[in-house]
Amino acid sequence: MALDIKERGAVGCAYYKDEALFCMDDIRVGGLSMVDTLKLEIQPTMVLISTRVDQSNDRLAIGRSRAGSLVDDDEQGRLPYQTDIRPSQEFNYEAAKNKLTTLKDLFDQDEHSIHFLVPGEPTAYDESNLADLGSTDRQGKLLRLSGLIDLDSRVSVGCLGALLACIQRRRASEYLPEDQAANEAYRVREIEMFSLKGSMFINPETLVSLQIFQPESHPNAFKQGPGSSGAKESLSIYGLFQHLARTPQGKSRLRQYFLRPSLDLTVINDRLDFVGVMARDVNAVPLQKLSKSMSKIKNIRVAMVHLHKGVSGGNNKLGGFKSGVWATLLAFAYHSLDILETLGEVVGELPIRVQAMETMNRFELHAVGKMIHETVDLDESIEQHRTVVKHAVNQELDNLKRIYDGLDDLLGKAAMAIVRTLPEHVDVNLNVIYFPQLGFYITVPLDRLTGQAAYDGDDENWERMFTTQNSVYFKDWRMREMDESLGDVLGTIYGEPGILRFPPSR
Repeated sequence: MALDIKERGAVGCAYYKDEALFCMDDIRVGGLSMVDTLKLEIQPTMVLISTRVDQSNDRLAIGRSRAGSLVDDDEQGRLPYQTDIRPSQEFNYEAAKNKLTTLKDLFDQDEHSIHFLVPGEPTAYDESNLADLGSTDRQGKLLRLSGLIDLDSRVSVGCLGALLACIQRRRASEYLPEDQAANEAYRVREIEMFSLKGSMFINPETLVSLQIFQPESHPNAFKQGPGSSGAKESLSIYGLFQHLARTPQGKSRLRQYFLRPSLDLTVINDRLDFVGVMARDVNAVPLQKLSKSMSKIKNIRVAMVHLHKGVSGGNNKLGGFKSGVWATLLAFAYHSLDILETLGEVVGELPIRVQAMETMNRFELHAVGKMIHETVDLDESIEQHRTVVKHAVNQELDNLKRIYDGLDDLLGKAAMAIVRTLPEHVDVNLNVIYFPQLGFYITVPLDRLTGQAAYDGDDENWERMFTTQNSVYFKDWRMREMDESLGDVLGTIYGEPGILRFPPSR
């Protein structure tokens, strides 16, 4: 999250989350209270602040305000986020626009998209092939950018530039220059605007005084400090309703409603009408069905981010496949269809029902569920805690998996063939083993007295590769022949183009 305040109190803000940039409409007259409210709503893990901000404002520059974080940190003295004061040049408006025009994932998502070129000298931000044409596409990108965000919000756009600089520093510090994984990290696929217009401004002191929010230090020390909220909700108005939100998106939206109550009468009346309809006795069963279906839906935005990165599995500690992308998408499609059906059972006029019918496409949801069912072996995936592709989905993948499944017999036969060639006086426990990405090796026990292999091939030209505590690993012409003929079987399965990159059934 990046924050900046101009001389006359204009506040700008931008933040990065789930491969998306969010830019706020500039608040012409804000101040520190507005900054505290933004930090409370966004709950950042890092706050970037311009050196232009007066260093005497400890609540902003150092972030020591108890009201600003709404975390009782008198004992711990730690904040739920890191604070980084950056040079004001990183918040420059023109530099930020130049950085935004270089976001390839934002402008080049469609290979058939139209490029708007104008005559002129190509800039450092243009593609190299435009130099021969004597044209630049910067103006075209700025036109597209103006359709996504309000470029007149100069303070917030400058904050976007500071965020992009921070993202670049993180990518450079976490990945090597030629690491291909760096291209998938900290990507920007979307950019959106958000505004505080039409909502009531409530400062953090008021929220605490009225007990709308009443956080307290979390008893678990691992849930305190940067990267965590550092608090749990105590007895408060928000705490009374928090457990009723069934989805991650719902919990976030509920918190937003309490932080920024709407002043739009149409929005308020729509919410009252919805509550009035769902509170009827005749709608008790549909209400229970809706609550149950929504509790099964996870944060689909996070799943889509992982899908773009090619990450299919989940954390084994959290259920493996059940917490992965495909299980999340399948549950979303299935329970979304249930929600559409249940909304049709509600008695009374419900505008959100019409919106849901227009937004959620039944055919596409059915297609997503069918595709996953026909591709992924759900039973095997749940049992093995990882994604398993069904047989007959891809013939080449099936052949690779059959080779991998038959490696045990192949290695046993190879070991027996080598044993037959050994001299009669040699009696060692010899094996042939396969390491992913390393290949095939002959293993011989290590003689603890001499520190040498029990047998090293004598005149058969065995090359000693490495040694462990109990074994010595060799390669000979037979191992190299297997390397050439079979290759890295497991690595080929993972990296085979045109095949889903799932672990094999083994």
